[in-house]
Amino acid sequence: MVRRRNVRHVELQQGNSMLDMPVPSAIILPGATAEEQTHMRYTAATCDPDDFASSKYSLRPYLMNRQTELFIVMTMYNEDEILFVKTMNAVIKSVAHLCGRTKSKTWGPEGWKKVVVCVVSDGRSKINQRTLKVLQLMGCYQDGIAKDKVAGKDVTAHIFEYTSTVVVSESGEVAQGSSVVCILLDVGTKPTGTSIYELWKCFDRHKGVGGACGEICVDVGRGCSILLKSPLATSQNFEYKMSNILDNPLESVFGYISVLPGAYSAYRYKALLGKPLEMYFKGETMHGGGSDGAGLFESNMYLAEDCILCFEIVTSGRRMIFAWTSLANFYLAFFFLVSSATSNVDSDAFRFIGAGAGAKVFEVFLKLYIALLFVVFIWF
Repeated sequence: MVRRRNVRHVELQQGNSMLDMPVPSAIILPGATAEEQTHMRYTAATCDPDDFASSKYSLRPYLMNRQTELFIVMTMYNEDEILFVKTMNAVIKSVAHLCGRTKSKTWGPEGWKKVVVCVVSDGRSKINQRTLKVLQLMGCYQDGIAKDKVAGKDVTAHIFEYTSTVVVSESGEVAQGSSVVCILLDVGTKPTGTSIYELWKCFDRHKGVGGACGEICVDVGRGCSILLKSPLATSQNFEYKMSNILDNPLESVFGYISVLPGAYSAYRYKALLGKPLEMYFKGETMHGGGSDGAGLFESNMYLAEDCILCFEIVTSGRRMIFAWTSLANFYLAFFFLVSSATSNVDSDAFRFIGAGAGAKVFEVFLKLYIALLFVVFIWF
């Protein structure tokens, strides 16, 4: 059976491909007439993020003249739909909490207009297809409209914009942005009900705070069943507790936290501008294999760009400090990642460990570490 495909010729806008596509009527709220709720906007970017505005690209918050107070970035690779839905639903509940704060000068019933949630995926070919279906169900993605080339230029990013009103259950840097706080959130991390608000409040109360983080908690399951089944999850939970009790509070007193957790942290947008972001993205040029002449010491520094970012913000001369708040709790699905990292290294976030002999070395040290935990437990 031969399928016929409709071909639509789209006129370029100032040399750029930007297209508004209607979404299925089933996901549109009754009475909703705004274009942001009835149409999804697709942009095929052919430039670097630094040249986004100068290349005449635009985003809906800019076109609608909205002030973005919170910019939440959800990063993912090939996480499944269960982890994605857990994280997305937690973000939606946090936004609903912001809208429910009727006495706040910043938030309220229209507070959702000040929040932008950006899902960043490392390539269309690597994303989990079931996760892609969830995004399609929410109206944030449509298949068949993305193009690899525009006017002979390679597309560097596919941008889908939509104001979604759909919540999916578990069963079923742009230059134009002027946000106040940017929150980094990995798929698989579940913020508690008010943690996003507590992080924002930390920046709102203290104008000198350049970065902040909360308390990491391991999702131990019902009745702490995960801790009883997995010694590795138990040890990781102990490490997080010690870090939350000793390391982060003490470093926060001195105004400098050596590294904010990449799974869930927040930065003031103004503190990121300039040299901090420049040094942060410098590591991207090192992936090609020494074209910039980077030595061993410098390459080792960029194995964890978060450390570089914290240091550059503190030394930027803007008198920015870092803070830790115990009220901004979040759960990290660490045990899911570890169990798959030791059994199936091709399908989890620790995929970089499974390269050649490195996986064997990691497995040996992992078993020695678990054995040491049992010895210490029996000794005491």
